[in-house]
Amino acid sequence: MDGKGISPLLASVILIAITASAGLALWRVISGRVAGTAGPDVQVLDASITVTPSVTVVSVTVKNTGDVRLENSTVTVYGEGGQALEIPLGTLEVGQTVSRDSVNPPASFLAGKEYAAVFRAGSSKGTLSRTFTILAR
Repeated sequence: MDGKGISPLLASVILIAITASAGLALWRVISGRVAGTAGPDVQVLDASITVTPSVTVVSVTVKNTGDVRLENSTVTVYGEGGQALEIPLGTLEVGQTVSRDSVNPPASFLAGKEYAAVFRAGSSKGTLSRTFTILAR
């Protein structure tokens, strides 16, 4: 080398830095547009399992907080031994809140334990699935 210019290693480092910066800028633009695009979403407002010696009641209340109608909405609660209790909620219009109870369900639950539950629905913008837990009391 005759000492003029920059080394190939330094040039490579500069090119990598420029490429990474351009990629980051592009990601910010794209993620901002995607984040602005709403879709199906739901909020679980209340979920409970009440266990007494004579009766068990599983209750759920959900609200459609997205910007599309939710079709074939269900909540599945997994009881003792993985027994599944499916609670159909039906269609939820945008902004609609719905509550459903299941009295003496076929799945068994024990007071003081947490149980997994999954909300599922379809929409014109795809499917929605949300997992949450319910404490039996």
